[in-house]
Amino acid sequence: MTRTWLFRILRGTGAAVILAMVLGGLEVDLVLRTSVTEVLHALHRWKLWATNVLLCGVAGALVGLPLSALLGALRGGDPDSLTLHQQTGRDPSHAWLPWVLGAVVFVVLAAQLLPWALGAGRPGAGPGVDTTTALAFVVGAGTALGTRVFLRRLDFTGRGQGIAYLGLPAALMVTMSFAVSAPMAGGKGTGVRAREGTPNVLLVTVDALRFDHAGTRSRVRSPGLRWLAKNGAEFAQAVTPSTSEVASAGALLTGRHPLSTGLLADSRALPRTMPGSGKALPTLPELFAKEGYATAAFVSSAALDGGETRLSRGFHVYDDGVADGRRGAHRLAIHRLRGWIRDLGKTPSSRDLLRPSARTVQRFGEWLDRHYRENIFVWIHLADPRIEFVNPDLREDALIDPLPGEAGAAYGGRVATMDLVLEEMFKGLEADGLMDWTLVVVAGQRGWAASGRPPAVTDSWARVPWIMHGPGVPKGARVERQARLEDLPATVLSAAGFRRASLGDGRSLVPILDGRDLVPVPAITVGTPRGDGKAPVALRTPEAKYARTPKGGAAYYDLTDDAREITDVAPTHPGEVAAAAGLLDATLGRFVPKVVVPPMDPGREAALRGLDAAL
Repeated sequence: MTRTWLFRILRGTGAAVILAMVLGGLEVDLVLRTSVTEVLHALHRWKLWATNVLLCGVAGALVGLPLSALLGALRGGDPDSLTLHQQTGRDPSHAWLPWVLGAVVFVVLAAQLLPWALGAGRPGAGPGVDTTTALAFVVGAGTALGTRVFLRRLDFTGRGQGIAYLGLPAALMVTMSFAVSAPMAGGKGTGVRAREGTPNVLLVTVDALRFDHAGTRSRVRSPGLRWLAKNGAEFAQAVTPSTSEVASAGALLTGRHPLSTGLLADSRALPRTMPGSGKALPTLPELFAKEGYATAAFVSSAALDGGETRLSRGFHVYDDGVADGRRGAHRLAIHRLRGWIRDLGKTPSSRDLLRPSARTVQRFGEWLDRHYRENIFVWIHLADPRIEFVNPDLREDALIDPLPGEAGAAYGGRVATMDLVLEEMFKGLEADGLMDWTLVVVAGQRGWAASGRPPAVTDSWARVPWIMHGPGVPKGARVERQARLEDLPATVLSAAGFRRASLGDGRSLVPILDGRDLVPVPAITVGTPRGDGKAPVALRTPEAKYARTPKGGAAYYDLTDDAREITDVAPTHPGEVAAAAGLLDATLGRFVPKVVVPPMDPGREAALRGLDAAL
């Protein structure tokens, strides 16, 4: 019996491992056709398949080995089984092996569904832990019963041995074939321009880029951005609608202010329709995709996860795998569960949450090699100014007038380092003959201040740079009129030849570039929500800035004498404060923006916590 028992352990564990590997292969096949929006070549897809198959195989062994030992000893020793063994020489397995395989299916499938289930609190997410656990149990039980019927027939008749020994390995090879042959996100390129005469569009946004660290008057040496501004147009008074990373990105892609969409915090997702009215909420990539453009996004922050934020709408490729490792692995359940366990009770490392600009631009270059002959709309999001592990360029000639202190110098050095990457990218586009046919837009999403406090509306977080270069953009133009970042989508569409006077809450500023005038519009900035979900708000006109806290506190800055918004003069200017408060009330009423944080899975919650700590 000991020899038979050991043989059962070997058989049961082997079958459990291969079955779990098949489930891992099926998961890869599924995510490659649904949620993976990165560019994965055939070799990348095979590596992703192999990695997940091996990890699931290990999980299968951990379940199958003890169960095979236990059930192999307790079951299969009845008189009928012993008689059958003596008569045929085959060790009957229908009494114990099906329950091993059913348990493996239950455990592995439940683990694969768990990340989906824990997102049930978000609109459009999974059905919940109870439902998915029940589903995994039903599938596992069905597997056990079906296998029992098959193995009983095999034990008593000897028919089906080929399927018994080769079925699972053959299924595993089929999953590999499907994975390797899965369509690549964005395709291989058509080589044909859908719209002759319209330019490509390259939108580069930078998180935590101050208005005074880019352009012709930058406080650091930034030849790439300086050249872009000198040969294009520069909006010197651009204001972000939010000091939250996701909210500002949503405004840049839709032209809608965060107060309109409800996208006020990094924990929220871009709605598919406008809240209240139910009207369509188109995004910039969706509009360009309808015109035949190939669309792609390459982001550098885990906050901008396409599945969590829905910012991937309209993009054929959305590269949000910011951590080192297999491309697309962050969409697989086993990898996500490993990350949750690793980060349990601690703050994730910024190396797992932020990607240096050099790697992000490299991904863009790989995609461009296949699509440079097409009309393209590309969004590149960079975060070097806030990435502490980026080695800053601290040469004396790199820092013209750095911010005070070591933190200010390091910040300036990181901006200078990022500029070198952008300069190389611009040179590459020029060498390929694409720069003259590309509308390049560089904008900061929010500013930065070496305060050690969360982003606020009362300091340098609200002012951002905005530079445009390309066909139809006047050379050397510097616009001193106030501009809102939500005006950028309409401006880009107009500059690209698609006549749009407005998009969402924003309006095209092309008339200003053409020398015409537009009626000034106040800019409203919503701050990062506090612990209770309430957020401060600020109203900025060309002459002054008024900020109001959720508790009713106020700050006032006279921009005529204090362009950098350093001194709060609210106590000495009661009349001006009252007028600014009235203007804000006329726009918003006494409304206090408030965010209801939806339930998040442990990985998303840890990522946002780590990103807040890295600011």
